Amino acid sequence: MHHARGQSNHQELLPRPNGIRQVLQAAIVMMAIFTVGLAAAAESDVPRATMPLMVKPPKIDGCIDEAEWQCAVRNVGLVSHETGSVAQRQGVFWIGADDENLYLAQKTEMPPDGRLLTRAVPDTDHDVRAVFYDDSIELVIDPWHCRPEAKGKFYHIIANARGGLFDWTVDSGNRQNPMDLAWRLPKWDMAQQVLDGWWHVEMALSLASLGATQEDLSSDWGLRVGRNWKRPFEQSQWASRPGDYDARATMPRVAWKADAPVVRVLSLDDGAGKPGVRVAIFNPHEKPLSAAVR
Repeated sequence: MHHARGQSNHQELLPRPNGIRQVLQAAIVMMAIFTVGLAAAAESDVPRATMPLMVKPPKIDGCIDEAEWQCAVRNVGLVSHETGSVAQRQGVFWIGADDENLYLAQKTEMPPDGRLLTRAVPDTDHDVRAVFYDDSIELVIDPWHCRPEAKGKFYHIIANARGGLFDWTVDSGNRQNPMDLAWRLPKWDMAQQVLDGWWHVEMALSLASLGATQEDLSSDWGLRVGRNWKRPFEQSQWASRPGDYDARATMPRVAWKADAPVVRVLSLDDGAGKPGVRVAIFNPHEKPLSAAVR
């Protein structure tokens, strides 16, 4: 373990504490794009997710516990940058937040020999660009995605299992310095472990470290979640199709709504290779709510 810095089906969801209230199945070939409850209709096929803030933060220990992450959006499958299809290797990721931190977790399939490529060594004072050539997690975080007039910049972060970090900001409005490679992520927590053939990574990034506040959670964020596999190399991301990681127009969007349900993708097939997405909708609130599933 390492620590480092179509038609609508309206359903009433009962309150907790018993977890998942309904499982819905629909056959699709590619990753599902969900508009649930209060999520706005997409102007394109950009993936979207809406969720409430987490009441209890997950423990960042590198062992992903489904119970700890049950109030976070869960998704399955990453799209290969090369083929445009869901990557052959399996991947699951979670996204959540509270009023202080953004939380991300990722569980991805290990190579046949069970070893991660981790050659790049962390450097607290300098970027470690070589982390991209290791097995790594890649994130693009845009807190002002729908309000670029507030702050035009967003953040690109790559980290390997050792905690080596290559990070920078992107500001298309700054013609003199659109990429600031001098920026360093000031406060973050990461833990990782290899467990039963899967690489578990959990991260907490403080809103303050991203220059954001709780108020910024009231508008949609842009968020890419990626995994760079080695042996063999495959770059993949949460997307409807591959594209430029720093292109704002194609960034997946996440939103936090106080009375939203939690959508959790459980699988993309029926276990026998046939497309058949299983989705769970969970009501974490004390009162029943209605949700539209399209």
